[in-house]
Amino acid sequence: MVLRDTVPTLGSLPVSVTARGGVGYAVTQGSDTITGFRYASDGDLSPLPGSTRALTPNPAGGITDAAQIQFTPDGSALLVTEKASNTLDTFAVRGGYAGAAVPHASAGTTPYGFDFDARGHAIVSEAASGSASSYAVGRRGFGVISPAVSDTQAAACWLVVAHGYAHAVNAASGTVSSYGIAKDGSLTLKDAIAANTGTGGTDAALSADQRYLYVRMGGGVVSSWSVGRDGSLTDLDTTQGAPAFGTAGLAAS
Repeated sequence: MVLRDTVPTLGSLPVSVTARGGVGYAVTQGSDTITGFRYASDGDLSPLPGSTRALTPNPAGGITDAAQIQFTPDGSALLVTEKASNTLDTFAVRGGYAGAAVPHASAGTTPYGFDFDARGHAIVSEAASGSASSYAVGRRGFGVISPAVSDTQAAACWLVVAHGYAHAVNAASGTVSSYGIAKDGSLTLKDAIAANTGTGGTDAALSADQRYLYVRMGGGVVSSWSVGRDGSLTDLDTTQGAPAFGTAGLAAS
């Protein structure tokens, strides 16, 4: 691995980044902003002038505690989850530039990780309510599909979607729960405990072909499962040796 370039986020404590079609955006938890940049095929980065946008302020005061940012699959919008304010912010994107934040109340408490299914529905995990919700997000607007479907576990923090199923990592329970996703984006709990992580997971990632799920735990441990077409998870192995410092961060190719 070789560092190719860096670019300023113009804010403090960047916690999540997303990229699509030569444009990326980072969300900064300490400054409650998003800022864009451009990237080239050789890895060179350059600022996107005038792209910084503010998140919707937390009505209770303090930071929104932003968790994740991601482009919608069609690139027409950005979605940001905000844990402290129980808010989902959307930003319309045109020509690489995000518009002003549009706030939406979370259907569950403490929206955290999220992913999109093949039809562009956003599936969001909710840590405090131990649940997941689904939303329609895009050019036609924003709407709740399935509100706060409980997984009966504690602290649903990270979530990934594979083969029409959503897998939520429950940090306090040491488990992974699986949901079925219907064509209209509605959710049904498939397995409250589809896998055991042993300890609380701090991040999750899928392989590019969606065949393997990886979950990072504290202390430099990464566990893996094969992902079945029926949403089942089959235990593979646990690997030691990932960096033990930091609490999160995982990507797979």
